[in-house]
Amino acid sequence: MRKIFIALLLVSTTAYGNVCEQINKTKPKLEFHVNTGQPRVFEISSEKLKSLARQNNVIGLTEAKFVINYRLKAMTIEKNGSICVYLDTLVLEYGYPDMFVYVDNKYKQNTCEFTQIINHENEHVKVHQKLLLQYSPLIEQATRELIQDIKPIQIDSYDNVEKVTDRFIKQVDEDPSVTTLRENFEKERLSQNTKLDSKESYADQLAPCKNW
Repeated sequence: MRKIFIALLLVSTTAYGNVCEQINKTKPKLEFHVNTGQPRVFEISSEKLKSLARQNNVIGLTEAKFVINYRLKAMTIEKNGSICVYLDTLVLEYGYPDMFVYVDNKYKQNTCEFTQIINHENEHVKVHQKLLLQYSPLIEQATRELIQDIKPIQIDSYDNVEKVTDRFIKQVDEDPSVTTLRENFEKERLSQNTKLDSKESYADQLAPCKNW
């Protein structure tokens, strides 16, 4: 899931010479923030759990909502009616703002069954967080490098500034250097979480308790 937020700071100054040549000397900055998420536990009915999981016989579920948020500061230099818009700072927020652990409420707290469900779901939490931290420096570096290639864009009216900032974000969001990393990240998340939910894994987790 991806959300895009744009905050514009427009500063007009008098420039001399070639506007875009001057602007090219200013390199965009990146602020990169990683949110590993803090899981919150909810005890819900079997029916609600079944609906969330979209399958039967589920007693626990971890939902980690991965989100990328973009915010940016765009600057302008104006001369003789021409406006040059450039990327000053990109803020990238990456991670899990929401992480929920659901437990079937027929298993009460402080019981063996409840504890084992939580233990199992915590293994899923660890997978989500571990992979996020594993991939975050790679995505940060790729993003830091690619924004250096984002060139200023000349426009005729301030009404077109938002179109330019949309274009800046699209350049970042759709660049193969970052999309490939995100795809690999998602594949690993799916693979490792699927292994945790194998019959063998479930058997080991559930074995200590008798009241299933």
